[in-house]
Amino acid sequence: MARKEGTGSAAATRWLGGIAELARRFDGFILDQWGVLHDGVRAYPGVREALEALRRHGKRLVVLSNSARRRARAEQTLAALGIDPKGFDAIVTSGELAWRALKEGRIAELHGCGRRCLLIMREGDRSVVEGLDLHIVEDPDEADFLFISGIDTPQARVEDYRPLLEAAARRGLVAICSNPDLLAPSPAGLLPAPGALAQLYRRLGGRVVAFGKPDPRAVESCLAALAPLPRGKVVLVGDSLTHDIRAAAAADIASCLVTGGLHREVFRTAAPEQALARLAAEVGVRPAFAMPAFRW
Repeated sequence: MARKEGTGSAAATRWLGGIAELARRFDGFILDQWGVLHDGVRAYPGVREALEALRRHGKRLVVLSNSARRRARAEQTLAALGIDPKGFDAIVTSGELAWRALKEGRIAELHGCGRRCLLIMREGDRSVVEGLDLHIVEDPDEADFLFISGIDTPQARVEDYRPLLEAAARRGLVAICSNPDLLAPSPAGLLPAPGALAQLYRRLGGRVVAFGKPDPRAVESCLAALAPLPRGKVVLVGDSLTHDIRAAAAADIASCLVTGGLHREVFRTAAPEQALARLAAEVGVRPAFAMPAFRW
């Protein structure tokens, strides 16, 4: 059976100036947050207008973010940037998915291991564990498992966490990671994200259970919110081939890459198709569509 358009086949990518053409093809939009809608400090130019246009055309919209924070914090962030969170059918974050899995005891690797959690967080943010029956500890020797939810960049480097992660790996602790991204766009450039700590932990021999893209279960949560739309009428718009486009391919839906996000430096140094071909060869997947920014 032939693969759907944009689900990882070798077909050529169609280059767009904005999402108007996608609106003629699709009724449901799954939108990444960082690198597509905003950079964490401000909404990108044209984003609000594009969202308003999609809503005027009756399109259904879901945010799917690898943010380690829970849905309520994502809603607050969007509102602070002038993006109305009520304009979306749902907002799904990897932090919310991890929280619910912990709350419901659905992480098989943690069964019987205890509730003492060593939380690696950003700026002391413990909101990711609020409402969970956990005892937070600071010493790996006292922990039953790790919860990697944040990294204090730019002040801290990934290597600064090595001693703690080495101690945890020696004890064979499982690490839950609620943001598998390796890098995150920011006004200061690309900064290490929690997934970089998870990657180091794996190198040290540790076991990691990650939530969020590219796991297709994250996309399935969005498709449930968009029901009864068929997969063929849904497109995922993201800025990472490794996470967004690969997640779309795994879920068998179409995808569109925003080249001005995570991969912007690659696209600045080569012609668009050459840059995409190089990235696609590395990742093993390419989108059906690509555009420089999320705009109408």
